[in-house]
Amino acid sequence: MRMNHRLSLLKGARRRRIRNDERGSIFPYLCIACGALAMVALLIMLSLGDTTLHRRDASNAADAAALAAAGAWADSIESMYDDAVDSDNADGLWGGIGKGLGSYAGLEAKNAADTYASHNGATVTAYSVDATQKTVTVSVETNSTVEGTDEKMTATSTAEIVLKDGVCLGGGKVGFKIDGNCVTERPKETPSPEPSPTSSPSPSPSSTPTPFTGPSGMSRHAKVTTKLTS
Repeated sequence: MRMNHRLSLLKGARRRRIRNDERGSIFPYLCIACGALAMVALLIMLSLGDTTLHRRDASNAADAAALAAAGAWADSIESMYDDAVDSDNADGLWGGIGKGLGSYAGLEAKNAADTYASHNGATVTAYSVDATQKTVTVSVETNSTVEGTDEKMTATSTAEIVLKDGVCLGGGKVGFKIDGNCVTERPKETPSPEPSPTSSPSPSPSSTPTPFTGPSGMSRHAKVTTKLTS
C-alpha cells in the first residue's frame, strides 16, 4: 500500500511539473502575441490619426484657395469701379460696364488659388468659375501621403462673391448702381444745339473748360465681399 501511495505521489508530482513546464513554455509566446497585437493597434491608431489630420489639411487648403480666388475676383471688380470713378473723361468712366462678370475672374484669381493651396500643403487639381452663381470652385489634393499608405486626401470648396455697393449685375452684365438703378450701358449723350445759320455768334471771352464729373448718384467706392458656400 505504501509503495502504491508513493508511486501515486510521484506520478502526480510529475504531471504537475509537466503542466508547469507547458505553462512556462507557452508564456513567452503569449507575450509576443500580445506585443504584436498592441503594435498593430498602435499602427492603426496612428494611421487613423494621420488620416484625420490630412483630411483636415485638405479641407483647409481648399477653403483658403477658394476664398483667395474669390478675393482676387472681387478686387478686380472693385479696382475697375475705382478707376472709373476717378476717370477724367466719359470713355474712362463707362469703359468697364457691360462686360460679363466672369471676365473679371482672370489669371490673377487662378494664381491666387494655386498660391494659397500651396501655402497649405496642397495642389489645385480642378478650378472653375460660375459667373451666373457668382462662385468659384476649387478642388485640391494634399502634397503628402497618409502615414504608411500611398493615399492623398482631397477636398473641394466653393466661394461666392457678393456685390454689396457701387457695382451691380443686370442681364448678366456688370453695371454701376446710380440712384438705385443698375446701369449696364453708357448713357446716350445729348448733342449740343447747332447755332442758327442766320445768326452770327457773339464773341465771348475765353473760359476754362469745365472739368469732367461723373453722375452724382454713384458711390465713391465699390464694395464686393466673399464668403464660403460649401
